Amino acid sequence: MSKTELNIFNILVLSIPFFLITGPFLADLALSASCIFFLIYIVRERKFVLLKDNYFFLFMLFYTIVIISCLQSDYLDKIFIKNIFYFRFGIFLLLIKYLINHDKKFIKNLKNILLFTFILLFIDGLIQLILGKNILGFSNPPGRITSFFGDESVLGSYIVRLCPLLIALIFLSEKSKYKFFFILLLSFVLIVISGERASIFLFLLFLSILFLIWKYDIKKKLIFLFTFVILTSTSFVIIIKNNESVKFRLIDQTLSQINFNYKNNKPYYKEIEVNGKPRALARNDTLLPLQYTLYFEASKKIFLDNLIFGSGPKSYRYISQTDDYLLIRTHAAFLDRPKDFNYPGFTNIKSSNTHPHNIYFQLFSETGLFGGLFIFSIFIYISLILFYSKVSFEKKIILISLFFNLFPFITSGNFFNNWISILYFYPLGILYLKKNN
Repeated sequence: MSKTELNIFNILVLSIPFFLITGPFLADLALSASCIFFLIYIVRERKFVLLKDNYFFLFMLFYTIVIISCLQSDYLDKIFIKNIFYFRFGIFLLLIKYLINHDKKFIKNLKNILLFTFILLFIDGLIQLILGKNILGFSNPPGRITSFFGDESVLGSYIVRLCPLLIALIFLSEKSKYKFFFILLLSFVLIVISGERASIFLFLLFLSILFLIWKYDIKKKLIFLFTFVILTSTSFVIIIKNNESVKFRLIDQTLSQINFNYKNNKPYYKEIEVNGKPRALARNDTLLPLQYTLYFEASKKIFLDNLIFGSGPKSYRYISQTDDYLLIRTHAAFLDRPKDFNYPGFTNIKSSNTHPHNIYFQLFSETGLFGGLFIFSIFIYISLILFYSKVSFEKKIILISLFFNLFPFITSGNFFNNWISILYFYPLGILYLKKNN
């Protein structure tokens, strides 16, 4: 490969983490273009040996399941084109492997781009938190900070899924304890102000696993833990004390929805004032929030009716609207409401959506036993490597991101969404890194 071609691939691949903050279009365009050019290079130079790779082989097995699932789906005409190009993520893994092996500056450049993007999001997020608008004039939804993501509340998801990768690259290239500590604290603040509770849970899970696998002695671990807990707790209290919307989202709303004793607890509803506006607090007669309960019930029924290969990837948006699977309920606290009362988000809640908000409910319902068990087996394999193998500490940090990307007991985005898929596969590609890189 010529130096010019290698530079083009570098620009395209390294631009993806930054492009992700603008939405899925530019990031997916850069990924797709780089994969097309790389396939052309493989065919032109007859470098088919590059396709002989274990990760790529496993990916193609899953891709085969995806295509078979599409072909037997009742929604073939609607989902086939949406899934046929999913193979590009497998090619993307091979491209990252090639860049790691042929460009010594790739890892350093990736670290610098991620570091710049995190700092930019941190500054812009604080501006939006304080002024109500970011530097581009984007306002934030109630209780959320979205920065450059605009209407999409995915700032926390972006940070928590790329933070382990950035931490690993810092350890690989410079082993700076101060920069490592700075990134953790910066990430925590960003995730808290984003108001994304699932991302906060994943970040705490990341820290817990990191503490367990860290190769320092117990004394250094405890010093780190104590210092970090003090700083994060202080940051959290400052944010909560100075922003009623964030407090409502993370504290009030969360506590009102906790319902472990849901069979005995009575539903309730009340309103509180947040920043001068009424906001609703409610507890339903279900363990989980009613919206998610309906998603999961519909997914379960879809899976049982399409046991082997599911209803087809990306078909939940269609099948969940049909009479057989559409569930509509009203929050239990509103059953005795006046006839003319209609509070959005608490009445006529439906199971229909683009996806069921949990990757395993989605995989088992859309790709059946074959797809669901395939990904769950990978999750188990990653767990075993993470806790019982002797791979390098840096690779284990990256594996943590893969671990909680596939973690079962958390709400999640659409598994087949382009934006989410990039966040899944980018860290996976860096696992090709060897010590001499």
